[in-house]
Amino acid sequence: MPSGRAVTVVTDSSTSLVNADATPGPTLANGKRVLVEGTFDPAVQQLKAKEVKIAPNSGPGQNLPPLVLGEPSEIDASGGTFVVTVKRTERLVPPQTTVNVVTRDTTVFWSENGVKLSAVEFFQKLGTVHSVAVAGAFDTATNTLTADTVKLPHEEGTVVTLPVVAVSGVVSGVNAAGGSFTLGTLAGWEGFVPNGTTLNVVANGDTRFLDAQEHDLVSTAFFAGLTADVQVRVQGTLSGNTLTAKRVRLLPVTPGSGEQTPH
Repeated sequence: MPSGRAVTVVTDSSTSLVNADATPGPTLANGKRVLVEGTFDPAVQQLKAKEVKIAPNSGPGQNLPPLVLGEPSEIDASGGTFVVTVKRTERLVPPQTTVNVVTRDTTVFWSENGVKLSAVEFFQKLGTVHSVAVAGAFDTATNTLTADTVKLPHEEGTVVTLPVVAVSGVVSGVNAAGGSFTLGTLAGWEGFVPNGTTLNVVANGDTRFLDAQEHDLVSTAFFAGLTADVQVRVQGTLSGNTLTAKRVRLLPVTPGSGEQTPH
């Protein structure tokens, strides 16, 4: 703190860990700049973290974008817009009690657990929550925030079961009959920090399978084309070292390189 006093931050399996610039693979290290949100216990002088956002390496002059947090309304999924009734702002003073939000193709959408979502998935969830955080460029004249990132914060009273995470990596040990494979050489992760180099991935009847262009596949077709050294992105629930897949997608190959690009 400015006085030189330190505050101990405590995390657990429900804490969301994300990079502020939306890059994959968030990792804490000494000397990193972070923004921590959570519940402070004055009796033990500790902050129990709901979210830890890691700032990119930069000089002291870096400007963080304006941010607004509040309740969403007037949601237009097709147009990618909504309105936020302001509860809190940082680095902006809106002229009204509401702020217009515009998303674009480059906007990064985060779940409450720090997992990136597609625009479709985000807007489906947005109509069921009571708050949303938006950061980006603010135009005072039009009272419009053009979003670089949007995030669904943890809702108070939400029952947390298994954490929802996402991870990209290289496939091995494919067991088509059992609907499972091993994920290694991890290229990026969201919503957790791996404690090893591999994860066991298990699919079930609720798993959605996608090709590199995000077209749906039946499970038999997906596993028929799943070979060792293919890269995939898996989103699902994590228990120990086993990831139960809700969504698994083949990663596209970079043109001319023969290599797949995790994202």
